[in-house]
Amino acid sequence: MLSGPKTKLEVTLFYEEKGNLYLCLLGEPGAGKSQAFNMTTLAVKTMADASIAGALLQSSWSRSGLLASIDEAGGRALLAYEEMDTFFSSVVRGQRDGQSDRTFFCELFDGCPQTIVRATADGRRQRRELEESSVGITGFFQPQPFLIDHGDLHARRDGFMERFLIACPRPVRLLPDELDEAIETTSGYPLEKHDFRAIYQLIGHNHQDGVRYSLSMEASAMYRDLVTERAHEFNSSIETAEKGEATSQTSNTKDIRLSLKLAFNIHILQEAFRCLSLAAGQPRIFQAEIAGETYKRALALMTFFNNQKDVLFKKPESTNDTTSQNVDRPTLTSEDTMKRGVLMSRGLAVTPRSFGKRLSASKRPKAAEILAVMRDLENEGAGKLRSVDRSQVFLKILPFTPAVCDKYKLEVAEVNKSALMEDTFLSEKQKEAFTRLEECVASRAHVERMEASD
Repeated sequence: MLSGPKTKLEVTLFYEEKGNLYLCLLGEPGAGKSQAFNMTTLAVKTMADASIAGALLQSSWSRSGLLASIDEAGGRALLAYEEMDTFFSSVVRGQRDGQSDRTFFCELFDGCPQTIVRATADGRRQRRELEESSVGITGFFQPQPFLIDHGDLHARRDGFMERFLIACPRPVRLLPDELDEAIETTSGYPLEKHDFRAIYQLIGHNHQDGVRYSLSMEASAMYRDLVTERAHEFNSSIETAEKGEATSQTSNTKDIRLSLKLAFNIHILQEAFRCLSLAAGQPRIFQAEIAGETYKRALALMTFFNNQKDVLFKKPESTNDTTSQNVDRPTLTSEDTMKRGVLMSRGLAVTPRSFGKRLSASKRPKAAEILAVMRDLENEGAGKLRSVDRSQVFLKILPFTPAVCDKYKLEVAEVNKSALMEDTFLSEKQKEAFTRLEECVASRAHVERMEASD
C-alpha cells in the first residue's frame, strides 16, 4: 500500500505485478496480537502524508464507500482489523445478498480497474474509472472462531481465499535477556519508541512518482524454475483428469504471483532498513533490482504459508502427522468435535439452523443430528434447550464446568470472546428474544465480569 499504485515489478516485457497483499494471522488469546496491531497502525494514522494516513480503514465498508476512499487517498487503501471477523462476516453477508464481494476483492488484489459512481449537485450520476489502485488487507483472528465460521470459504475454490496469506505462527515470549538483545539490535535505526513512521515515510517518499522494479538474473532464473514446475504440475493434473483417473496432485498457480508479490514487499522493506542505517547526508535511494537472495526468501516464506494452509484446511493423512500440532483444526467427523463447535459458536444462543449454516454443504449434518448433540450438551450441564419463536435453541450456560472445558479442549478466554460475538445467521427477532431470557442475561453478566477483570 505504501509504495502506491504506480509502483510495479516488471517481470517480463508483457507481465508486471503490483505489491498488493492480503494477510490474515491467526493467534490465540494472550499471543500479543493487540500490541502488535496498535504499534503498526498508529504509525499510519499519524503520518504527515495525508494520502497515506487517509488510506487506513478500520471500520465497516460498502463497495462504493471503499472505492471513494481509495480514490481520495491517491489510489491507496489498507483495510486493517484487530479482529478480522468484521471483514470476513461482511464478505459472507455481501455474497449472500448477491453482491459478489469475493469477486470484488479478487479484482482489487489483481489491480483491475474499477468504476466509481458519484452523485453530482444536480442529482445526476457521474461515472469515472479508477484505473490503478494499491490495496492491502491485514489483521488478526483467533484460530477456532475463524475455522468454525469461515473455514468453508477455502473449500469454495473461487480464488478468494487463495489470494490470502494465512498462518497460525507459534507465539513465543521473549526472556528479559532476549528482549534486551532485540532492543540493542534495533537501536541503530531511528525508531524512537518503536515508531514505525520513519520506515513508512521513507517508503512513501521513494515511491511518490512510482518505481519500476525488476528481477536480477539470479532471481529471474529462480522465477522461471517455479513457472516451469507449476506448468508441469498443471499439465499433468489435466491429463490425468482427462483419462478419468483419480489424482491427489494439485497445482496452485497463485504461488507464482504470490512469490513475486512477497519478493516485491521484502525488497522494499529491506531497502528501507538499509537506507535508514546510512550516515546523514548520504542519498537514501532504493535499488531497483531485486536480488536472488531476496527472491529465495520469498519462496521460503511462500512455502511456509502453503504449509500452514495445508494444516489449517486439509485433513491430516495420518494420526502421526506432527505438522498439525500448531493448529487445533476442527473437523466434524465425530460427535465431540461437533459439540465443541456448538460451544464455540458466536453468541450465547445457537439454533441447529444457524450452526449448520456455518459449515460447508459437504460437512453439514442434518438438523436432527445437531439437535441430538445439543441434548447431550444439555445433559452435561453446558446449556439448556428452549423453544423460542418456533425454533429449538441451545442456550449456553456460562461458565462451563472444568469437566466440559477439559473434555472439549476449551480455553476460558476463547469461550468468553466467542460468546460476546454477534451471530449474523440469527434473525433480529431471534436475537431480541434470546437476549431477554434469564439464562442469557446471567451468562452475559458472567462474561462481562470476566472481561472487565482482565
